[in-house]
Amino acid sequence: MTIKFCQRLVFALLLTALFAVSSGAQIKGLSKKKFPALGYSLKVPKRWDQIPPQPNEDETMAKWALDTASKGTGEAYALRVMRFRPRSGVTGGATKQDGEAPAGMGDGVIPSPEDMMKEWRERNRPISFKDYWKKRFGGFPGMELAEPTDLKIGKLKGKLYELVGKSSFRGNDTSTIVGTVSDGTYEWAIIYSAPTKELFPEKSPKQSTKVKSRIKSSIKSLKFFDAVRKSQPKGVDRDNMSEMDKTIEEVKRKLPPNWKVLPTPRKQYVIVHNIPQKKTRQIAFAHNIVKYLERIRKYYEKVFPPRKQITKVSVVRVCQDKEEYHQYGGPGGSAGYFNPGSGELVIYDASKDGGTADSYSVLFHEAYHQYLYYAVGQVSAHSWFNEGYGDYFSGSNPKKGFKIGVFDWRTGTVKKAVSEKKNVHLKDLFYYTQRQYYANPSVCYAQGWALVYFLKSKSAKKNERWPQILDIYFNTLVKTRDKGKAVKAALDGVDIEKLNKAYMTFIKKGFK
Repeated sequence: MTIKFCQRLVFALLLTALFAVSSGAQIKGLSKKKFPALGYSLKVPKRWDQIPPQPNEDETMAKWALDTASKGTGEAYALRVMRFRPRSGVTGGATKQDGEAPAGMGDGVIPSPEDMMKEWRERNRPISFKDYWKKRFGGFPGMELAEPTDLKIGKLKGKLYELVGKSSFRGNDTSTIVGTVSDGTYEWAIIYSAPTKELFPEKSPKQSTKVKSRIKSSIKSLKFFDAVRKSQPKGVDRDNMSEMDKTIEEVKRKLPPNWKVLPTPRKQYVIVHNIPQKKTRQIAFAHNIVKYLERIRKYYEKVFPPRKQITKVSVVRVCQDKEEYHQYGGPGGSAGYFNPGSGELVIYDASKDGGTADSYSVLFHEAYHQYLYYAVGQVSAHSWFNEGYGDYFSGSNPKKGFKIGVFDWRTGTVKKAVSEKKNVHLKDLFYYTQRQYYANPSVCYAQGWALVYFLKSKSAKKNERWPQILDIYFNTLVKTRDKGKAVKAALDGVDIEKLNKAYMTFIKKGFK
């Protein structure tokens, strides 16, 4: 899973975020949950798991689901609590006057990228449930909101939206029921999703099912009270807190009970997990990640020296199993991913699916993407470079001092492609778009790894120009942010036919 692949899955991830995959034929009971720091209580399904909102889900206060993605049921049950804040200073007639300078301009002050991003997020954040739905799904046919009906929520007048068949998962229609109400400051939305067949049976569409009835009971149970504000500990100056302490505070803010936060020794990473102590193998996996990440990072820094000091602490979320991984948003068929939108690397111990060693390979691949994001910013590299380097680092062996060797995942595929003459010629691979690369992912991923591995090998050093290709490409890309210029500069003066022949010989001889 990669930066580019994440971008390709934007719509799918948006739906996954709202309609998390889960299971259960019915909601078999409700249990009251109280959130003193936020000033509300709500009755939620007893058997559902509480899932942490992702760091960039600013409006999401809490969410629950029962995930059976790994079991392939295709049913979807989920609950999300959202809170929307009206935009400060918004008035009906406020407009920018002709000639008025944009915010931050004309006063001699150039806003920082961070301030500009904050301003952009403030301008574009949703200020109500209807605004949220419009921004996320308004451009997709069939995703329009129907008119709501009145519903008493606690002691307040609220609205109820019934969105029949507005999404699907593995061919199964999923419907959504939403209750909205204002506490005088914020608008709150209680969002449930469940199989359409459970909420709106075909034989009796107007009949209130048990699932629908309990969802309404949950929505109506929302109550508000004075929030308990935690006082700042004496002697703590937030303005002078370390980056690690700030990150830990931000991570803990939305964590459900029992989640653990582990900083790494050099304070470059924070590991977050919810693994019970009785799951000793998964606990060992999480603690190995604490040990391994800062060691592998030295190799990232050697190959890609940071263009500026990295002060950001990277967050790595270790899910306790495949189900929790998919609950949180992990795409199907993956064992880990880096999300540049949230800055998080998310992974789980996939030893049941292919061995723990495979999980470390995924970790080193995705941690490379995460490191590069903070070292040089989000650059859009060709897939052969982006994925090839990720797989290059996947060949790291922790038991041998993180020495990078042949990545076994790719060797068989690329050997077969070359022997059967189904490989992509380098004159084309160097220029492949993401779509072309993913059209034949098995072969292209294997070739991307083999290409990077070859260009960094002793065999490539027989030609003085070839080992320079990777550095010239990357340096040009960072400077110009132009993939076309980067690959043109990298291949300037290179005999591509000669390079392709040597590359194929390298593969046939067993990557030597």
